[in-house]
Amino acid sequence: MQTDQERRLRRELIFQRGIDAQLDAIIQAAGRCAKKLRDDHIIQPEHLQQLLNVAQTTSSIEAITNNVRYYIGQAVGHRGWRHNSFGEWIIYDVEHREGAVFQAVEGVLAYARQHLAGANLSLYRRELHLRLTQLYLGYVYRCFVYGHTTQDWDNLVFASGKRRSRHRKKSAEGHPR
Repeated sequence: MQTDQERRLRRELIFQRGIDAQLDAIIQAAGRCAKKLRDDHIIQPEHLQQLLNVAQTTSSIEAITNNVRYYIGQAVGHRGWRHNSFGEWIIYDVEHREGAVFQAVEGVLAYARQHLAGANLSLYRRELHLRLTQLYLGYVYRCFVYGHTTQDWDNLVFASGKRRSRHRKKSAEGHPR
């Protein structure tokens, strides 16, 4: 018979394994998002660090996306957070059912259902959504810093999971809007 603590630890281990299984998809989505800033000269790493700080210190998805909306509203013209719909892209990936973070949450819950029969996993959806949002924004920041510093935007991870060769022809990218 398992104790409550053993059940909690097992559940956390299963969730972590589920998150690990979704990590490539999260990083790929973050790379696609960061690449939207390829030809923007307004956003600096510290701007994304501010959002990451908010994400790490709150337990509210709405507080995170509200900050993105604020940054979009502060942007002048089509620069910064409005550039190539960068801010809207983040909101989409975090809030919408078709977005990368929401899809990753579903993937973690599906994995957990296979390993935790009978558990009420919907109780953990909000916590998983927050954890995956924090990971996603951390990788947006890391991808942006790489692209911004090296100007090698073509070498970010794409949906195929492969890095693009510098010698290949560029292809169009799309977002599931």
